[in-house]
Order: sequence, then C-alpha cells, then structure tokens
Amino acid sequence: MRQTLVQPRAAVNYLPFADGRGKFSIGWGIYNIPLNLSVLGQTLDQQQVDTLFDPATGAVTAGPASSTFTMPANGLQQPFFDITSAGWQERIWKKTILSVELLARNGHRELAFETSNPGQVGGTFLLQSTRRDKYRGATISARHTFEKGAVLFGSYTRSRSNTDQALDPILGLLYFAPQQGAPLFWDAPNRALSWGTVPTPFWGVDFAYFFEYRTGYPFSVVNQQQFLVGAPNGLRFPEYASLNVSVEKKFRFGKYLFAIRGAVINLADRQNPTVVVNNIDANAPGVVPGYLTFFGGQGRAFTGRLRFLGRR
Repeated sequence: MRQTLVQPRAAVNYLPFADGRGKFSIGWGIYNIPLNLSVLGQTLDQQQVDTLFDPATGAVTAGPASSTFTMPANGLQQPFFDITSAGWQERIWKKTILSVELLARNGHRELAFETSNPGQVGGTFLLQSTRRDKYRGATISARHTFEKGAVLFGSYTRSRSNTDQALDPILGLLYFAPQQGAPLFWDAPNRALSWGTVPTPFWGVDFAYFFEYRTGYPFSVVNQQQFLVGAPNGLRFPEYASLNVSVEKKFRFGKYLFAIRGAVINLADRQNPTVVVNNIDANAPGVVPGYLTFFGGQGRAFTGRLRFLGRR
C-alpha cells in the first residue's frame, strides 16, 4: 500500500463495587486487515474461457468468452475494520460469574471483484477496495465452579453479519452477476455453547462434555451456466448440533503422572453437512446427486488419548 498505517485503540475497565464483584468494560480500536495474496494473485493468473451450449440441441448459445481478473490503475486502499465492544461481568454466589457482552465490527475498504459485464459470460473482473462488512452480536454467558474443581459453562449469542458485496468469484467458480448485499458465508444468527468437567465418585474418573448448536451457514444457488439464481447466500445449511463426551483417569506409573482419556465425538451421530449441491439444474430427472443434496460432516467417532503430565 506504500503508506503509513495507524491503528489507534482505547479501553476502559470500571469496578463500581468495593469488593470487586462487578466490572464494566468498554473498548474501541482500528485494526488493519492483512492482505489475502490468493485474491491479489488472481490478477496475475490465467484467464477463463466459457462457451455455453443449448442442453437440448447442443448448439452454441454464447461464447467463447474470456474472463480476466485485473487490478485498478490507481491502486488499492488499505482495508481495515473498527471494533466497539462493551460488557458487564458480575460474580454472584461467590463461585458463579455472569457476563453480558456487546460487539460491533465494521469493515471498511475491503477487497472484492466487480464484473464489467453483469448478466453475460466473460468480461473483466476488477479488484476494488470498496466492500463493507458489518457484524453485530450480543452474548450472555454463565460459568459456575463447583467443589473439587468441577466447572460448568454455558453461553448464547445472537448475531447478524452481512456485507454489501457478497460474491467472491475465483477461476473455475465465476459468478456472472453484479455485486449484491447478503449475509456473510459465516453468518449464524443463533449460537449456543456449553461445556463442563465433573469429577465422578467412581475410581477418580473425570467426566467432561462439549455441546454446540448454531444456525446453518448460508450458501448461494447457481444454474448450469454459473449464473446466480435468486439472492446470494439465500439458502442455508441445516442447523448444526454436536455433543462430545469423554472420561479421563489420571494414574501414576513409577515417578510420573499420566492421564488416559476416551471420548465420543458427535454422540447423536448427526450429519451436520459441510457440502451441498447448489446447482439448480441438477434437479433434472435422473441427475444424481440432485439439487440440495447435502454431504460431509463429522459422524460419530471414538477417540483415545494418553497424556504425560510430568513427574509426581
């Protein structure tokens, strides 16, 4: 960028009670976004040539047309985001901590490609530093510490994350459409987390769990010609939910302390897919896999671990 970058930040903590049981925090800062070389590198990469055919007759309907990624003649500006956060944390009943956190994140001058020929194959994809992202989130959480080291934690986050330029064309996956606003690909309006560890009365075994639930991430729909169908990121994956449980036993061997652990990942064996067929033309009879078929995800799995904890 050939310029001096400044990142001012400020934060204040205020404890209103003499016993320190409550704390109010507020902060603000500017953070420069590291440049993604895979995005910049596309302007020095190959071209893509597309030819469209009529699926019924096989006749050429468009093309061949070339697509090229280019840099602006006057250069780019440094992308950055500003973060404003505020929170309240209070200890109640001596061993329970309640927290409320608010977070606002605004992206500025982020990088995005805009096509010079929207609605048609081919054209120039010009890299610009004009994209703006926005995140708003509120989290409430509680943590309680029991006797003998047992811990229980739970939190819920309600959030919204969107952008004014959602399309991210790359070679082999070009969106022949103008940039549009939409939820970001990692937008999950609802998210709940809980984890805990509990010593059991059986042979000194510790029990632990981790649970996560969230709204499914959004994705876009395209047709066989790679044209966008409907709004970008207009559909979502199924809701994600996973529960992991484990037991661990510490033991001595000679002068050393070890711990052996067994765990079950995704106890309920939910699919929690990570891949989807988003081509609407794949819903034709006999086409397998069909449109909106979901794949991937971690099924139920069993793991074991032996840890060395040092000399005892």
